[in-house]
Amino acid sequence: MIDATPRLAAEGGLKLLRPLVIAEDELDFKYRQVVERIPVEYRHVKYSRFILWLLRPGTVSKNRNTYFHIRYLKWRGWLRSIPVYLVLVTLCRLRGVRIVWTLHSVWEHYMPSRWQNRFLRMLVSRAAHRIVVLHPTVALHLPRSQRQKTLAANFGTFRPAVERAALEAPRNDMFTRRFDEWRHRLGIDQPDIVMISASVFEADDLLDFLDDNPDLSGLVIGAQLEDRDCGPNVLLIREKVYAEVDTILRGDGIVGYCPNDNVSVPTSIYTFAAYGIPLIGKDVSPVCDILGDSGVGGVYNSVDEMRDVYDGIKDDYAGYRTRCSALLAKDTWDASADVHRQVFA
Repeated sequence: MIDATPRLAAEGGLKLLRPLVIAEDELDFKYRQVVERIPVEYRHVKYSRFILWLLRPGTVSKNRNTYFHIRYLKWRGWLRSIPVYLVLVTLCRLRGVRIVWTLHSVWEHYMPSRWQNRFLRMLVSRAAHRIVVLHPTVALHLPRSQRQKTLAANFGTFRPAVERAALEAPRNDMFTRRFDEWRHRLGIDQPDIVMISASVFEADDLLDFLDDNPDLSGLVIGAQLEDRDCGPNVLLIREKVYAEVDTILRGDGIVGYCPNDNVSVPTSIYTFAAYGIPLIGKDVSPVCDILGDSGVGGVYNSVDEMRDVYDGIKDDYAGYRTRCSALLAKDTWDASADVHRQVFA
C-alpha cells in the first residue's frame, strides 16, 4: 500500500479521506512512479476479497472517492472470467465505486483468443468511469462512444528500474559466461543490435534480418522465444536476464529492437531511449507513432527494409541520441502523474 499524502485533509469543515484506489495487481515500477506522485491510497486486493469487501455494509465511505483500478484484463476460464467481471461491475455501481481501466495493450499477452480479448475489452470499456491509455492512438481501438471518457498519459524513463536490478537482482552467471565467450569469438565489445523482452513477442523478423546480414551481430533475450537455429552472429538467450541489462545497455553504438505488435506502448522504447539507444520497430501503431513523432527510431514493413532503417540510424546516431533525451524530457512520470491526478480526483 502506498501512502502518498497525509491521511486526512480538512475541507469545508469535514474530514475527507484522500481517494482510495483498489487494484488486483501489485504495483509494478511504472505505476509506482505514478502513485507516489499523486494524493491517493493504493491497495492491492484479490478480486475474491474485493467482492466480499463490497458486500459488507459500511465499507465504502461517503467521505472519500473510491476507485476500482483494472490494469490488465485476465482470462481465468469461462466460469471465473465473464461472471466475475459482471459481478464486480454490478457491485461497484451499487456501492458507488468508480471503475478506472488502464488500457495497456489492445491485445493482451495471455488471452486464449482474440474473441475473448475483444469481448472483455468491450465489457470493461463500457463499465469504466475513466479509461487511461498510454498513447492517444490506442484510444482509436475503443468504441467511439467510449473515447470521450479516455485520457492519454505516458511512460517515463525506465532507467532507474534497470539500474536497481543491477544492484538487487540475482546475477545470471551462465548468461555472463555465454555472452563473454560469444563476444570473444566474434572479436566485438558489444552487439550491433539488442532485443530484450520478457513477454510473448516473436523475434522472427529480427532473426531473419540477422541471418541475411551476417556482418551484424545481435543479442536476443526473450524468455518466451521458441527454439531456432541461428548463425554465429546471433546470441539467443531463452532465460530471464535482469542484473546484467544495465551493463549491456551502456555499450556504444547499439541499436535496440522493439518486437511489439499488439497495439501497446512498449516499455522497451522508454528503456532504450533512457540509455540514448535508438530503435527499430514494426510499422504498427502506436510504435510507429512514437518512434516517428519523436525521431528516436525507424520502422519497417518487411524484413527487406530493415537494413536501410538500420543504416539510416547509424548514419545519424548522434542525432538519434539527442532526440532520445528530448523524448524523455517531454514524456516524464510527473506528466503522467498529472493525468492520473485528474482520473483519481
